[in-house]
Amino acid sequence: MDAKFLNCKEIENLAKHEKIHYFSILNKDCADSRFKKKIYGICKLINGMAHRIRNYNFELRGAENIPKDGRCLFLCNHSNAHDFLTMQEAFSKTESDITFLASNEDISKIIQSIFIFCGGVLIDRKEKSSINKGTLEFVTNIINGKSGVIFGESTWNLHPYKPMLPIKAGAANIAAITEVPIIPTIFEYVEVPEICYKEKEIYSKCIVKFAKPIPILRSESLITQTDMLQSAMEQSRIELWKELGIKKYSFKKVEQEIYLNHTYLKKFGFSGVEYDSEREMKFLLSKECQLIENEYHLDEGENFVPGNIQKFEKEKYVKK
Repeated sequence: MDAKFLNCKEIENLAKHEKIHYFSILNKDCADSRFKKKIYGICKLINGMAHRIRNYNFELRGAENIPKDGRCLFLCNHSNAHDFLTMQEAFSKTESDITFLASNEDISKIIQSIFIFCGGVLIDRKEKSSINKGTLEFVTNIINGKSGVIFGESTWNLHPYKPMLPIKAGAANIAAITEVPIIPTIFEYVEVPEICYKEKEIYSKCIVKFAKPIPILRSESLITQTDMLQSAMEQSRIELWKELGIKKYSFKKVEQEIYLNHTYLKKFGFSGVEYDSEREMKFLLSKECQLIENEYHLDEGENFVPGNIQKFEKEKYVKK
């Protein structure tokens, strides 16, 4: 790759004509690079399994917003261990040939291989060189005709009422290089309003909602355009909440108990997957050095406050 890969701050400091030149050079270099193809037999097998594994209803909305040529970047929210299979089923139904970014930390070699076979580009979020290399491979795949999928929050949103965690500028950066629009995409898992004893009991439906495409301008601020994407994602999800009667602005004791119960099961109840809150906190976007809260628990005084639910607390949150 001949072009130097700049960070967000360096890009922000460029003049408009320099930004356009920078993104053009990256686009050309990636267009000239070789890209990896999916192993379609395995990918089709995974797609076929997706609807058999879930035990809740599935609904697609807004598929008409996807460009006919499939050239776009889907910016998705990130909620739980089902997101990979939801992605496979949703984009299989819309006949989108996807490539996606995923972290390779603390997942087995088998899962890593499945991700790669299905079009995944794996990165180590702790290593800048891995992020840059993976991003450029991802960009190359999109330039060569695939639809991109990225989870802009970088980790699961486990917050009791925030529709989105802060989105990073990576999606806007990738869209600027590839010159494809971004489609805000919401995976809304509708939860049952009751205490559960197994993770598979939590959800009644998953709605995948595609909003209208948003173009990203090479000459404009990536940070400003990311803020616009943040607003679009939040608004799209809040609209679903209003329609579905999901109320997350007020937490009474019973709602707190359901949240804590469901969150424990999301983190530790899905076979083969455990969510490490301490590790994942490091990847949350913190603006102006402010601590980002992503989870609530009961403290020693039984107060519902920001903090991480621990695995050893099962009897506290999953009572029989």
